[in-house]
Amino acid sequence: MVSCALQHGIPEHFCRRDTFFTAKGIVTYVEIEQNVFLPNNYRIMEPTFPFPKLDFVSKPSCAEIFEDWLNITKRPIPAKPPKEVKESDKDAFLLNGYSFLYEYKYSNEKAARAQVVWNEIAKMMWKPRKYVGGYGNEGLAVYYAMRDYRLENMTGFVIGSREPWIEVLALRSGASKVYTVEYRATRVLGTDRIEYMHPIDFAEKWKENVEKFDFAITFSSIEHSGLGRYGDSIDPIGDIREVQKVMCLLKKGGFFFVGLPRGADAIKYNLHRIYGRMRLSMIMAGYKWVAMYRGDSPYPQCPRREDYEVVHKLQHEIHVLRKL
Repeated sequence: MVSCALQHGIPEHFCRRDTFFTAKGIVTYVEIEQNVFLPNNYRIMEPTFPFPKLDFVSKPSCAEIFEDWLNITKRPIPAKPPKEVKESDKDAFLLNGYSFLYEYKYSNEKAARAQVVWNEIAKMMWKPRKYVGGYGNEGLAVYYAMRDYRLENMTGFVIGSREPWIEVLALRSGASKVYTVEYRATRVLGTDRIEYMHPIDFAEKWKENVEKFDFAITFSSIEHSGLGRYGDSIDPIGDIREVQKVMCLLKKGGFFFVGLPRGADAIKYNLHRIYGRMRLSMIMAGYKWVAMYRGDSPYPQCPRREDYEVVHKLQHEIHVLRKL
C-alpha cells in the first residue's frame, strides 16, 4: 500500500508531524493509517488536523451496506449480552489495540416491549429551550446547532429516541417532517409532522429512500450500536454501519448532526464507545465537517487536541456534517 507521504507527494515528515494519542501511546498518522484506517477500508486523503480527511479504499454500495446490516440483525442473540469482549473480537472492537478498553459496567437493557405514547409534543413546542432538551446542558448543543443550521421546510429522521426532544427541536428549527427511527414501539399523538419507523422496517425500505432526506440527527445513540446492551446483535463496527446507512439516505449536501461522547478513543464495555480522533475520522468519511457545538455555549467550538486525550471521562458534543 502506498504510504501517506507518497500518496500526497509530500515529505514523509509531514505525515509524521501530526500524531494520535492512543492506548499504545502517541503514534504517527502513518502508523494509524497502516494499522487502523486501512484494515477498516479507509485511507488518508489529506493529513489535516485534528481529524485527517479519509476516503474509502473501496466504497461499498448502498445495497451492500443495507444487506450486511440486515443480515447482522438476523444473527442469534444470546439471552444475556456478553459481559466482556471476546478475545477473538478484540482487534475489531479496539482498533487493533489502539483504542482503550474500560471494563466499566455491565448493562442488559433490551428495548422495552410496551408501546410508549408521545402525547405532549404540542406543549414541548412552547417550552423554554433548556426544558425541552435531554441530557441537561449537554443537550442544549443540539438546539444551538439547529439554530445556526436551520432545517426550514426540510424532511429528515432521528436515530434513536426515548423522548421526542430532538424531534421537537427539529420542528422548532423549521423542519416540515421528522421520522423517528427507534426500536421501541412509539405512538405519536397530536401531530402528523412526526412519524415512527422501526429500524428494520426503515432499512428494508432503503431503495424507496435513497438520497431522499435533507437531514439526519443522532445524539447519544449510535455509540451503543453493536455492543449488545439493548439486545442488539454484537457488531464491532455497528456505529460505522449506522453512519454509512445515513450516507445512502441523505441528499447530496444534506445535514448530519452527530452527537457523541468524546475523549480518548475507547469502549466502556458494554455501555458505549468514546470517540477520539481516530474513530471520529472514520465517522466523518464521506462528509464535510462544518461545525461542532458543546454544552450550553451558544457558539460553535474549535476541536482541541487535548479534548480527545481525556481518559476515563467524557462529554457529549455534536458535530454538524454535510454529505459530500
